[in-house]
Amino acid sequence: MQSNAEAAVQAIDAVSRVIEEVNTISQTIVSAVEQQSATVNEISKNVAGVSAGAQEISKNVTESAQGLSEVSSTIAGVNSAVADTSSQIVQVNKSAEELSNLSKGLKALLRQFKI
Repeated sequence: MQSNAEAAVQAIDAVSRVIEEVNTISQTIVSAVEQQSATVNEISKNVAGVSAGAQEISKNVTESAQGLSEVSSTIAGVNSAVADTSSQIVQVNKSAEELSNLSKGLKALLRQFKI
């Protein structure tokens, strides 16, 4: 009977050691899960920050595109004004040439008269 009791005590000790080992492993797992949870939370915060940054970049790109469109429109207006001015300069040059020719003709007519 005493040997049965000793065997039972040994079996209980073995079960206790297994339970302690399982408890240690469980604590290690819980610790690892907590660390992973903290890491996932940090990653989530970083992703949110990156998302906000991307939205800001998108907004800035849109505003820049609108500004460039306005600049392009202004340049087109300037080009049109330059073309109009160039056309008017050609007309002024023609008119000046005609006036010069008329002046020469008038001078020739005036030389015929003696005062």
